[in-house]
Parts: sequence; structure tokens; C-alpha cells
Amino acid sequence: MAKTTNERNQRRGGGGGKLLGLGILGGLVALLLAYLRGCIPGLGVGDSSSPATDAPAKAEAEPAEPAEADAPVALALTVDGDRCRRGDEAAMPCDKLCRALGTENKARKVEVDGTLGTHAAVDALRKCLAAQGFRDVVVRAE
Repeated sequence: MAKTTNERNQRRGGGGGKLLGLGILGGLVALLLAYLRGCIPGLGVGDSSSPATDAPAKAEAEPAEPAEADAPVALALTVDGDRCRRGDEAAMPCDKLCRALGTENKARKVEVDGTLGTHAAVDALRKCLAAQGFRDVVVRAE
């Protein structure tokens, strides 16, 4: 009695099923390494153009540039209830404060502390700042 190839493969465990599983596992590992390529430079899968060991040496070798000292300081605004204040100044209506900021440098970063403010006041200030031309606005509302 001659047995067919299918019957022989079934007795042995199916043949190619294990190979297919290993191929899928290898593909998943390759995808994971591609995803983490720049995240873990110590494992040798990072970008070779900027090794992690060169970064501290470059930072120590180059002094801080004076242009960084001239960079504008972030504009700090605080929303407290329905009113806003700039730094240590007295609180005023948020729309009035926003209009007063129209003469400021629009490239400055604006940090809004909205932890004590109402949602409506923080949102209105954010929209007003965007309308005034401020593009780098960070709202903290923890």
C-alpha cells in the first residue's frame, strides 16, 4: 500500500506549519526593531550618525552660544477663575489682558497656567492669543 504525501505529512506534524510560525515571528521582531530604531542606541540599533557616546563630549567642548542668552523669555500668564494676570501683575479680565499683549513679540512662547481658572476663561484666552498671532501657546491645566 502506497501512502500519499499528505498522509505522511500529517503523521509527521503537518510539515510547513512550524516554518510559517517562525517566519511570522521573525517578521514581527524585524518590525519591532524598525520601530525602536532610534529609541535604544545602546543596543546597536540606533542611528549611527549620532552615537550616544559623542553627545557629552560635544557638549563639553563647545561653550554656550551668546544667541541663547538673547532668546526671549517665555511669557507667563495665569488664569484664576475668570480673570487673568501676567507674572506678578494685578489680575484683570482675560480679554483685556489679551488685547494688551498685541504689541508683544509673536515669536515668544506663551505659557498659560490654567489650573485655577474656569474652562471657559482658559479656552477664551487660548483662542484670543491665537487670534493675536501667538503660535507657541502651552496651556497647563493639571
